Amino acid sequence: MLSSVYDGLKERVRFRLKGPDRSHDPTDGRLRSSADDRSAAVPFRYGMTDISVSTPIGAICHIFYEDLAPEFRSTLENIPFATDVIITTDTEAKRRFIESVFRSWNKGRVEIRIVSNQGRDIAPKLIGVRDIYGQYEIVLLLHSKKSLYGSSGNKWRQTLFQSLVGSPDTVRSIIDIFQRHPDVGMVICQHFEPIRRFTGWNRNYEGARGLARRMGIDLTLDHILDFPSGSMFWARSASLAPLLDLKLNIDDFAPEDSQINETIAHAVERLFLFVCERAGYCWVKVADPRFFRIKKAIMNIESREDLDHFLKANTVNLSNSPTDIP
Repeated sequence: MLSSVYDGLKERVRFRLKGPDRSHDPTDGRLRSSADDRSAAVPFRYGMTDISVSTPIGAICHIFYEDLAPEFRSTLENIPFATDVIITTDTEAKRRFIESVFRSWNKGRVEIRIVSNQGRDIAPKLIGVRDIYGQYEIVLLLHSKKSLYGSSGNKWRQTLFQSLVGSPDTVRSIIDIFQRHPDVGMVICQHFEPIRRFTGWNRNYEGARGLARRMGIDLTLDHILDFPSGSMFWARSASLAPLLDLKLNIDDFAPEDSQINETIAHAVERLFLFVCERAGYCWVKVADPRFFRIKKAIMNIESREDLDHFLKANTVNLSNSPTDIP
């Protein structure tokens, strides 16, 4: 979603890799500083050969740009467990091509659905496959983020893919978080550095507030704002229940018209972590250090005790602690 903001600059601006711009409009919300926004470095540095799953993982992928299907296939091969792949796209021609790429997938079933090109990746993943979530305890949400104005979107996609599914041990690390800490509902990637300064409400606050109210979330500008920028992450399906239970439909989302802001899709992206907390879960950030220039807030995890300590020290509640978060 945010790629359109970044793309719109058409790479005319050289971003300074720093914390949020505190001079922005106060209606943009309160953002966390990069120094205090800590993430766990993946893969973890302890042995994880004992990690297994008892039920398949659900990999939910929106592939609008079908030429990226081979990249999705090779990335998902890094999941060392049984995995069903559920794909949405918007035309029959794309469906046929994607099907050919995944024809030999042998870790589980593959299902491809055609969904209207509305709501970017958000509507297809939440509405086009809403019935899927109840079949899986753990899901992975990906989409074909791509820039048409240079390499920015590609670098962002690669950072997200590598931090979330970059190797079998990266996946094992994330699964170990879920298994060791049943209160964790989402594992998200640290913000791609060039877009951190754009991770405010960006005129989406009022739309998000109305949507949040329908889920019993009392949103204010005093709340710290954080979210999985790029809208790719791992989740317990149960952590998405408040949003899925709204039963939004495709017509709630505006037809695609190259919008860069102020749509329901942009609002939903900024509410994912509030939704997770509303469902009774907490969340955690991870990052593959190879894809980040500033590494001071990326913490190495040497043991399961380190993991436990990291989560205890860095759990943030956006919903209930608007005044005491760095």
